[in-house]
Amino acid sequence: MITPNMDALSLVELQYIAKKQGVEGSDEMDREDLIELLEEMFEDNGSGNRGEASNYAPSNQKRFFNSLVEHENFGPLPLPGVEELPEAYAQTAIHLMLKDPFWAHAYWDINSPEIMKYDQNGQTYTLLLRVTMLEREFGSEDGDTYEIQVKKTDSNWNVNLPIRGRTYKVTLLYRRDNGEEGFLCQSNTVTSPDCLWITRGNQLNSDERTFNLLFSSIMTKGGVVLDCPLIQEVVSAMDKSGRSS
Repeated sequence: MITPNMDALSLVELQYIAKKQGVEGSDEMDREDLIELLEEMFEDNGSGNRGEASNYAPSNQKRFFNSLVEHENFGPLPLPGVEELPEAYAQTAIHLMLKDPFWAHAYWDINSPEIMKYDQNGQTYTLLLRVTMLEREFGSEDGDTYEIQVKKTDSNWNVNLPIRGRTYKVTLLYRRDNGEEGFLCQSNTVTSPDCLWITRGNQLNSDERTFNLLFSSIMTKGGVVLDCPLIQEVVSAMDKSGRSS
């Protein structure tokens, strides 16, 4: 049996569902009439041939329900043409997405025969994310690195980007008890945007218009500047520039 929660739907959502059901003139109907009509339609579990007097055109199209309309036994139904993503893919891969100048998000899948063999044989190992900060020049050698130990059950992690304006990549590795390391996969690179104003503290100190333009967008109605690490760096640069001038 179909159990629609009509009261939770907006007028736009009701009109959308009505159109998918073949209802003509749904754009001119008010919310109460749409609810009444759709409830009658959903109560009828048959294919629904309502005769010539009906105000909708019978259609061979499957009944449409969005995620707000639940089936009694099967839960929310997906939108038409949208397939549910699998929980994992049959490949070993890691991806890196930039969140903000200070953080990136890494997510991965592991489908390694080597790891499967260790798991089957009960051999112990740890998984590591090795974060590498590349040099500023394109194609230069790798720079500083640091490691994050993750659990076997983990599939994603927020990665700190310690210096703005640099490019980062993440390598997924395993390390056995004897110290032996094995490469699993490597991510794409992301570049943390640099802040122009960290090197222009003197301009912010001397140009009131530029200062107001920058800080007005991050200031509350009460005149309080929103606190974040990047703003702290800008203020520190202004303070340093003011003392040296």
